[in-house]
Amino acid sequence: MKNVNGGDVQQGNLGNCWLMGVLTALGNAPDELKRICVAYDTEVGIYGFVFYRDGEWIQTIIDDKLYLKSADWNPPNIQRHLLEQIGHEGNEDVYRKTYQTGSKALFFARCRDQNETWVPLMEKAYAKAHGDYASLSDGWMSEGLEDLSGNVSTGLRMSSILNRDRFWDKMSRANDEFFFGVSTDYLGGSHVRPDGILEAHSYVVMDARKLESGERLVKLRDPRGKVGEGTWKGSWSDGSKEWTIQALKELGHTFGSDSVFWMSYEDFTKIFTHVDCMRRFRGLDWRCCRRWIAVDVPWKAEYYKKFQFKLTKNSPLCLVLSQLDRRYYVGLWGQYSFHLDFRLHKEDSPDAEDCIARPHGHYVMNRSVSVDLPDLPAGSYVVHLQVSAKRDINACSVEEVVKRECRNRDENEKFAQVGHSHDLAHSKAKSYMDKLTELRQEKASECRQKKRCLSWDLRRTRGRAFKKQRRREAWEAEQLRLDEEYITEVKAERAEMKKRLAKAEAKVSEAVEEADGESEGEALNGAETKSGADKDVLDSIEDSRDSENLKAETAGAVSISPGSPHLTPKSVESEDGAARNKQEVRPIDGATPALFEEKEPLPVRARPAYNSADESSDSPVEDWGIIDKVNERVSKPHDNLGKQAAVQNDDETEEEGAPDPWNAVCVVGIRVYSEDSGLELHTMMEGDEFLERHETCH
Repeated sequence: MKNVNGGDVQQGNLGNCWLMGVLTALGNAPDELKRICVAYDTEVGIYGFVFYRDGEWIQTIIDDKLYLKSADWNPPNIQRHLLEQIGHEGNEDVYRKTYQTGSKALFFARCRDQNETWVPLMEKAYAKAHGDYASLSDGWMSEGLEDLSGNVSTGLRMSSILNRDRFWDKMSRANDEFFFGVSTDYLGGSHVRPDGILEAHSYVVMDARKLESGERLVKLRDPRGKVGEGTWKGSWSDGSKEWTIQALKELGHTFGSDSVFWMSYEDFTKIFTHVDCMRRFRGLDWRCCRRWIAVDVPWKAEYYKKFQFKLTKNSPLCLVLSQLDRRYYVGLWGQYSFHLDFRLHKEDSPDAEDCIARPHGHYVMNRSVSVDLPDLPAGSYVVHLQVSAKRDINACSVEEVVKRECRNRDENEKFAQVGHSHDLAHSKAKSYMDKLTELRQEKASECRQKKRCLSWDLRRTRGRAFKKQRRREAWEAEQLRLDEEYITEVKAERAEMKKRLAKAEAKVSEAVEEADGESEGEALNGAETKSGADKDVLDSIEDSRDSENLKAETAGAVSISPGSPHLTPKSVESEDGAARNKQEVRPIDGATPALFEEKEPLPVRARPAYNSADESSDSPVEDWGIIDKVNERVSKPHDNLGKQAAVQNDDETEEEGAPDPWNAVCVVGIRVYSEDSGLELHTMMEGDEFLERHETCH
């Protein structure tokens, strides 16, 4: 690690040009690479490295054993066969010196200097941290720059850069404040263009200079380090007509085969389509706060308030949102892929049009998104997070992979290693999930308590209503019994009156028969006698009627019945006393008018008013209304069980090949960099509640 140089990097037989580009870029600032190798002992052959993974530094320890392109001397191979044909003495020593000595013998990455091994050692340590070398195939320089330096990187499309002059100002500070990497046609295949540039391949920006003539030039390097392949063949390439002696002296450039070339800034912006940029946080004034949460991702992506931070003074700020690095657990990705986006707002301005900043969207590299603000006023700010998910139903879920790998119950160290890395990554949101679970349990407990109170109120109200109803029914039954007794008494009295009337009619009939054959005077006397007897009977009947009416009036009600013949003789008022004593003799036709009609209705007993201190009405309708309202809010337990059973029955009827229900969960982390020592970061829970303050600001 003493002679670190970015021009010493050469790519091996692994498709990790992005990582070689990172080592080339960081090799231009040797202090960055020396921070990664924290300890080593060349005599023992042991090296210790640290890498930045998911917001924290992890350590990796390796030995100095590296993979070679050629096998040992003992196994049969082509090189051994050729040396044996020569017949030279010491063929084994020649074989080892030719095929197994120096960087040229390494299978993976190597150094141009045959006596240096820092490039393959870093590649080995990085591969061990990820599990194997295959995990390093294909990637983005922005990811590697962040993993090897701990700074903030971002990926941009060249078409998204609207102000090219401002971007040139950034590039002119390459290797000092920024590191840059570029590539072309990252969605296409790898092939060489007519101008010499290799498609879908990473290049490193080594320098950006402006000549005295005003020409802006960019210096790039191909991480493969191969002679004549992947280098620029246009204007300002090695040997082109644009070069002058003055330009060579000004830039200090010499023509050679070191895979380094210059090109104009205009050609640079036209040819390359993707830019990886990393900002270096240099100095001791920068502070960082970080936090991890787990987000349930719905089908339709929406913005939610998830983080809140506070600045006590004006300060530059860099805000990064990232998801877990899936390169560490290849094979256990599951069916969902996520894309992050966010908006930064003032705390009192949550509307979308009041957004202060939002990141550049990238269609391929979606591990992290960030914004860099040169100066942000003091105050409270809220981060509105949006997570969108895509599902590949043809991919295996994590559960299916675990079942498949554990079906034979064989020891699988590789699977155990990847599974441990998967669990370690997702455990970053454990504290948040524990707090969220506790909060949800508290809310559920409160809801259950409210539900139990409502159920108890329902039972109490229902019991009170039942008691009132039973008391009312008992009162009604008692009144019906009294009504029946009253009707029985009335019927008995009427029957008695009928008997007495029948006796009176019999006496009248006898008197009429005796009067036959007598004289007119005697007939008149008999009529008077009969009239007197009839009057006595009618007076007794009238007294009975008065008694019934008196009972009805005493009860406070009047019995209404249709008119019946008046049996009492009309009294004729006269001034003469003699005329007053005269009585009209009715014609006797052998029958007396009936006292009671057969269809005459029976009198109704007047009931007393129902009086209860617990009721304000004649029926418990009010209480039953309360029960109906409570039933709208509280469902019976067996109702819920019935609904669940119905849902289960519906699920059983679905097709067996149907995909599982949507269950997308994304672990999201935030990092806030600022020069404000009083920076505070809060996590917003459900209902805009705050988790405890996060104190990790360093």
